[in-house]
This record gives sequence, structure tokens and C-alpha cells, in this order.
Amino acid sequence: MRTGPAALAVVLLAAGCGPAPPRPDPGDTIRAMGDAARDGDLARYFACFGEDLRRQLDDLRRSMGDDAFRAEIRKPLDGVKGTAVLRRDAPAPDEAACELTYIRADGEEASQVRLRWIGRAWRIVSMSRAERRKPAIPYGTPVWAVDPQTGAPVEEAIDTPPTSPLSR
Repeated sequence: MRTGPAALAVVLLAAGCGPAPPRPDPGDTIRAMGDAARDGDLARYFACFGEDLRRQLDDLRRSMGDDAFRAEIRKPLDGVKGTAVLRRDAPAPDEAACELTYIRADGEEASQVRLRWIGRAWRIVSMSRAERRKPAIPYGTPVWAVDPQTGAPVEEAIDTPPTSPLSR
């Protein structure tokens, strides 16, 4: 009995030998860390970190106690209006570098975050101390509509006709 390449491909795919699924975005791990910190979910929080950093954080948790540690990891999120995660060039295929920025009413705080693909997930392996900086346009700055005839800012929204049947 003769089997062709198609039959071999079916067998290999069924055995899990096909192409690997795409990796999730490393920023998802950073956002999951923030969500877990905000929720006070220590198991989810620790799951975001590589073994060495997780061990250091767990030692800190044991010395402080769970409640104090929860308060400590929530503290950087107080007053945060939004977050931004920007990918940077990675030194190796199994590593990722990102900048995490917390946007606040009075400025921004940015940290450099390094992640490594460990097992089947991105894990945070290092994180710099947050650096404060002033944004080019402060949070909450009013944005005005522009009068199409004069180009001058106006305080009320301008009624414009729909541009497509989908916007009606």
C-alpha cells in the first residue's frame, strides 16, 4: 500500500508536528500584570514573572505580609488614567523589550520591561524603576473642533454630513 505526501502531512499535523501557533504579544503579559496588581490577585500577578524575579517578589511578599504586599503593588496604579506598552527591539528571538508608560493627570511614568519566552508564555524577567516625565500635551487638555471655513477653533462640535451609508 502506498501513501502520498498528503497522508503524511495529515499524520504529522494530527501528531502536533505542524507549524507552531503564533506567540501572543508580550504586551499582553505586561497588561495582565497590571490587571492582577489592580485586582490584588497574587497568583495571577506572580504568574507574569520569570522564576528569579518571581522568587524576589515572593520573598518581599513574605516579609511584608499579603495585605501590605497587595497595597504595595497597587500603589503605582493609583491615579493612572491610561497605560501604553511600546515594543522595542529585542536582543534575541525568545526575548522582548517594551516600554511601559503609566499616564497620569500630572505627567507620565515610564519603565523599561524585559520579557523572555519561557515554556509557553512571555514572562517578565526585569523591570526598571519608573522614570517621571512631562508629556508634550498634558492629560485633559481640551481638544476643539475646527471651523472648516475659517480654520479657527470652535467650542462646539460641527455637524458634518455622513460620509458613507454605514455612518447614517
